[in-house]
Amino acid sequence: MGVLVGAVGGFLIAATTLGKIVQETTEQSARRSAADQDLLMRTFRRELGNWLFKTNPDRYIALYARARAIEADILSADATTRHALLKRIAADTPFISDFDFVGSREHVLYSDALGTVGHDEVEENYLNIIRWQSLQIAGDPAWKYVAKPTSDSDAEHAITYAKRLKDTRFKKRLNETMRLYWFARNTEKSLDLNNDFFSVRYVHHFAENRYGIHLKDTNEFGLFSVFDDGERRFESYYRSSPDFSEEIVLDATVQE
Repeated sequence: MGVLVGAVGGFLIAATTLGKIVQETTEQSARRSAADQDLLMRTFRRELGNWLFKTNPDRYIALYARARAIEADILSADATTRHALLKRIAADTPFISDFDFVGSREHVLYSDALGTVGHDEVEENYLNIIRWQSLQIAGDPAWKYVAKPTSDSDAEHAITYAKRLKDTRFKKRLNETMRLYWFARNTEKSLDLNNDFFSVRYVHHFAENRYGIHLKDTNEFGLFSVFDDGERRFESYYRSSPDFSEEIVLDATVQE
């Protein structure tokens, strides 16, 4: 009798242990699957975000603020509201692969793949990915350890990076404007140039040759300065004010 009781007890312990192992294995598998799905969704979102940011960095920053608000609303919503939203999203995108909005060959540029799509449509697909990720985090225990789709650090970095991108593009435009200015100077003796697109005028400085530039389509003002010490030539570009009295250093460090 004792042997039988012991055997039954051992079986129950083994069954309990096995059950725990199976449960832990299942939970680990679910967490790995959640991490993989999140990585895939972040990749889809990065493709859209990259195109959106390059097209209009200020509009992207506003979009990211909307994404943050959507995320916060979903994470604080009740289960009924979340289920209704998930059902609506699933009706349009029943499979994760449906979130691949770019859907092009790997060598096709995003600008070409999305060139015929409206900006609003790309933004809405970007936000739908945010919604889907937020819904998973809010309702699926396997997503418990997955990071939220947006963050303070990314929001702050976007603002800093936008300035760098705009400075890079601004410097390129100033450089091109000065190239056109030097070409015009070959036929005109005046130090100043004014047309429908830009104006350039000489700005007095005690040590450098300076030129104030006004880009008329964007109403931006910049300075181009040249200093020659007899051996080397130093050129500098700045943002400036309408009277060209300010020198705002450009952080033109984006490779575009």
